[in-house]
Amino acid sequence: MFEFLFITTICLFGVSFFLCVFSSVLKNNTCSSTAKYLFIAAVVLFIISGIYRFYSHFSMNFIEISSSIWGYFYLFSLLLLGIFYTFLKGWSGNFNSFIGIISPFIITIMLISVPFMNSSRKIILDPESAGIFFYILPVHIIVSIIAEIFFFFSFAGSILYLILDWQLRKKTSMKLIYQLPSLETIKNFNKWSISKSLIFISFGIISGIIMTFITYKTFFMGSAKEFHIYFSWLVIFCVFCIRRDLKIASRKISIINIILFILIMFLFIFTNIFIKEGFHSFI
Repeated sequence: MFEFLFITTICLFGVSFFLCVFSSVLKNNTCSSTAKYLFIAAVVLFIISGIYRFYSHFSMNFIEISSSIWGYFYLFSLLLLGIFYTFLKGWSGNFNSFIGIISPFIITIMLISVPFMNSSRKIILDPESAGIFFYILPVHIIVSIIAEIFFFFSFAGSILYLILDWQLRKKTSMKLIYQLPSLETIKNFNKWSISKSLIFISFGIISGIIMTFITYKTFFMGSAKEFHIYFSWLVIFCVFCIRRDLKIASRKISIINIILFILIMFLFIFTNIFIKEGFHSFI
C-alpha cells in the first residue's frame, strides 16, 4: 500500500512540474490550473503516505521519526512544503513558477530516501543520559533545516532570474516572460529568502553551541556536521552580503547562488548519509 502511495505521489509531483513548464511556454491557463491542483493533490498524498508509514509500519513517536534517516528526509520535504505554503502565500500570483522548481527538488529528496526506507540507522537519543541534549537537538535540527530550505528558495529564485534574464535578452518568448515575475520581484524575493536563511542558520548554530557546551563542556566537537553548519553559515552570510551590496551584476550573483547551494546540498546529503560516526550522526 505504501509503495503505491509513494510512487503515485512522485508521479503527481512530476506531472505538475511538466504542466508548469508547458503552461509557462504556451501560456495555457488550463494547464496552469491543472498543475496547481495536481501539486496540491501530490502534497495531500505525500502527507497521507507519511502518516500511513509511520503509524502502520514503524509505530514511532515524533522523536523516533525525526531520528530515523528515512524520517529525517521525509520531514525535510514536509518542512519545505509547509514553508512554501506559509511564507509564499503573498507570492500566489507566481505560484506556478515556484512549483516548477520545488517539484523536482521534492522528487529528488524522495528518490534519495528510497534506499533508506527499511534502514535501521538513526540518531540514538537516551533522555536519561543525554539530558538537555535530548530536548534541544530536535529544535536545533528543525531550525537548521529551515535555514537550508530558505537557502533553497534563493536558489529557486536565482534559477527564475536567469531564465527571465535569458528570455529578455533573446526576446523570442514573450509568452514565457509574461508568465514569470519581474526581475525586480525576483531580486526582492531572493534578498528576503537569503536573509531568512541567515537568521535561522544563526539560531541553529547558537542552539548547537548551547547544547554541546551543556552536554560535553566544550563549544566544538569537531564533527562533520559541525563543520558543515559553520561552512553553510559562512556561505549564506557571503551570499547575503553580496545581494545586499549589489556591487556584482544580479545575473552573476544568481550564478554564484546556484553553485554555492549545490555545493551545500551535496555536503548536506554526504554528512547525513555516508558519515556514520560522530556528533548526532545516523548510526
